[in-house]
Amino acid sequence: MDAVRRLWLSLTTFVTSQAAKTATLNSAPRLQEGHADCTVSQNDLPSREDMDLCRETTAFSSTVSLPPPHEVRKKAEEDGIDISNTFRPDPVYFPESGIVVKWGSDVTVAEGQCLWFLRKHLNDQVPVPQIYGWTRDGDQTFLYMELVSGDRLSDRWEHSPLREKIQLCAQLRDMIAAWRCIKKDDGSKELSQIGGQALRDIIFSDGGFYPAGPFLTVRDFHCCFAKLTSRCASGSNDPRKTTVELQGLSDDVPTVFTHGDLDQSNILISRPDDGPLRIVAIIDWHQAGWYPEHWEWLKAQSVAVSGSDWVTEYLPKILEPAPYEYFYAWEYVRMATI
Repeated sequence: MDAVRRLWLSLTTFVTSQAAKTATLNSAPRLQEGHADCTVSQNDLPSREDMDLCRETTAFSSTVSLPPPHEVRKKAEEDGIDISNTFRPDPVYFPESGIVVKWGSDVTVAEGQCLWFLRKHLNDQVPVPQIYGWTRDGDQTFLYMELVSGDRLSDRWEHSPLREKIQLCAQLRDMIAAWRCIKKDDGSKELSQIGGQALRDIIFSDGGFYPAGPFLTVRDFHCCFAKLTSRCASGSNDPRKTTVELQGLSDDVPTVFTHGDLDQSNILISRPDDGPLRIVAIIDWHQAGWYPEHWEWLKAQSVAVSGSDWVTEYLPKILEPAPYEYFYAWEYVRMATI
């Protein structure tokens, strides 16, 4: 990394981190207080490749008909979706049935399991779409989910009054505190997706090591993450020992369950004519799993507009920012994957 790039990295991380710390002093609490632990039993998670939860459980008052993969592809073509993109094509909507289908070779059962668990155990605290089931066809997974009625926060944030912004931040802070308390019933600290699968954070995809893990310890996770600077996550050497920019990735941090992509477009809010303003759903749990506790804030600020009020004023009311040294090292790796 040349001198100009190093200077840019230093300035941007310092400005963002300092702005976040200033706002945090005024408002952001620790996030794991006041919530009972919520444990995941791997034996209880629905795990078959083909699950029609509408027919196989009593959680639904009426049966929802799930369109088979060939109908999903046909509807996708009719809607102008490029089905040659088999990795992660656009979702397909069936509004008459109240269903949206997320599909592709990068879509996983783990996301369906995550929605299932959240609806079953945290439904009164974390609103997510109902998961109706999933199936596999070739190398693609099809997730059948509830089509939630709401607006994307990204579409309304700029013109929302201050009072509403503060209300939404308080709601989101409580939701994050709730899902951060999800733990494994065996006490394991493994960093993985909810069913023990490898992590699918897009940073590992950009770095050429995807999916990543699962990792038994935070040290293993950080060692792999640090190796993305050379786009090679194999080998036994830990780059943190020889690269000063990476030494802020301290292993002395807890792991917490993390959404991993808290972009405003993944936060759905009630429409103006639908009663009091509230968050109606958090969507896109594709990257979710157990990560170091700073990961949620790091990802959330990275996908937002740099310098926006969302980053400098409001995210610190929702999440505690990472320490500057950790933030700098994380940005160093992220830049290397671009």
